[in-house]
Amino acid sequence: MVLLPTTVALGFWQLDRAAQKEALELAYLERQAAPAVPLALLDPAIPLQRVRFEGVFEPYTLLIDNQTRAGRVGYRVVTFFRVDDGRRFLIDRGWVEAPASRADLPTVETPIERVAIDAVLWQDMGGMPAWGETPDWPPGWPKRISRLNTERAAALLPNTVAIEIRLEGGQPGGFVPTTTTPVISAGTHYGYAVQWFGLALALVALFVVFGIRQARR
Repeated sequence: MVLLPTTVALGFWQLDRAAQKEALELAYLERQAAPAVPLALLDPAIPLQRVRFEGVFEPYTLLIDNQTRAGRVGYRVVTFFRVDDGRRFLIDRGWVEAPASRADLPTVETPIERVAIDAVLWQDMGGMPAWGETPDWPPGWPKRISRLNTERAAALLPNTVAIEIRLEGGQPGGFVPTTTTPVISAGTHYGYAVQWFGLALALVALFVVFGIRQARR
């Protein structure tokens, strides 16, 4: 019966994780239903905010490699965006298809005029570990890289904020949108909770059966 407290504790832990996921989903839905806030009200500590940016795309783009859509290989396009106070932001503009030849990079058209864009402050949900990064980012622009490390990208140009901003669909300079919806699955945690509580019940049943057999001897 030593395992019984552990299995019960793990079951309740999974229920707590499910509650956290549900709270995150509710917060996300509330923020997505709200209008985009001006940049002055952006709080980097609150993920999934809709934010209005006004400024210019700069000729500095990162192409994140090995991104697939509907079975086609391509790149996520991340371009530096400069606002009026001189700060730069990393704007994920969406997905573009890769050329047939690996030696070629896609042609990425970038607006040169001042634009207003609505985007979402993305929350890092994990992903490819740090060892999956390109060891040395290539010189020149655009740069083909294996993953977006915001700290490393921000160090490329002065006054760059090390957060990822994902452009909403239909915005100037956008391509096939990168998802702005986080993967939130409370159901998975409920499933694990059922498994742990089921194991706890099985242990109790085995203990009862074993006790009855011992008593009959």
